[in-house]
Amino acid sequence: MADECKNFEQEFDDFLAQCRKSSDLLSRNVFFIKSQGKCDSLKEYLKANLDWAASIEKKQYVMQEYVQAVLDYTFCYEDSLTDSEFPESECRQIMDSIIKSLSDVVFLAESMSPGIESKVDAILGVDLTECIHWRRGALLYMYAATVVHIPARLNKEKQYFVQCLTNGVNFLESMLSTRSPVVKDDILSNDEASTDLVSQGLYSDTHVLAMMYIGEMCYWYIHHNPIHPEDSIYAASHRHIQPQPTSEHKTIAEKQDNSTGASIETETESTSVSLKGISIPSENLTAQSSTPEQSVDCQKQSEFFPVKIGRHYLQCYINAVNGPLKHAGWDMDRANELLQHLDE
Repeated sequence: MADECKNFEQEFDDFLAQCRKSSDLLSRNVFFIKSQGKCDSLKEYLKANLDWAASIEKKQYVMQEYVQAVLDYTFCYEDSLTDSEFPESECRQIMDSIIKSLSDVVFLAESMSPGIESKVDAILGVDLTECIHWRRGALLYMYAATVVHIPARLNKEKQYFVQCLTNGVNFLESMLSTRSPVVKDDILSNDEASTDLVSQGLYSDTHVLAMMYIGEMCYWYIHHNPIHPEDSIYAASHRHIQPQPTSEHKTIAEKQDNSTGASIETETESTSVSLKGISIPSENLTAQSSTPEQSVDCQKQSEFFPVKIGRHYLQCYINAVNGPLKHAGWDMDRANELLQHLDE
């Protein structure tokens, strides 16, 4: 318990120091203001609850408040990167720092998880756990979606680009596998389409979009990195989630105002999430620049099989669009195009 307190307090103090260094630059940013509000209330809570680490409920509260503050703070920089189209001179250091900040809170939550098996969602809950995975994966996707259309820059940053694709896919797969599969018979809903989607692990637009992002990144990986592992040795055991449809793909280079937040909110008060047309009940950065490998906690697999992974998610997406999402406004032209390339 003493170690948990010490580790958290050190990380929280470091985060507060980061925020102070950024205050002049970000003082009017709404997400920075939200982050500081969370920090202020958390400081008061810690003063009034010196024994917070002795209670699982209090640990959950402290970590969830802290993580939301980190998510809001890092979003200031993510938003700036996408608005400025990932400037070559500085984006790599900022991206690596964002990924590290979000990965550090995952490590911290794991260390506080009760029981032998460390589970992040036992401390953070599934919503925040998914959000962290999504934010990291979507950030790497948006970087790749920008650089892939600039040949000279892509050639210069090829190694970093390819590693970002690998990491991005792993982050998004971690997001999609956060929740345990739900059996159709256990879902209380009169809406057959909603039941089908939930049973396939699709709880929001973000879950659906993540699958399209994975398919796109796998295609880019193969197209720009022809030397990749033999797809034939891909094992089914590599997957920890059941087939899940993927969703409408916004134009590749299109920037979305909430590309790193989408429909997974940093707040946990929401009691439902929604897919397009369907409502489903549900339960200044200072870190030293690192290589993507050094700042990735979900890079536990030693092998990466882009053809198999890409086919899997693209086909599931197409199935969903032809099925429960058929009249919900999703488009599958790009998914069909990518799948055709992967099948060649």
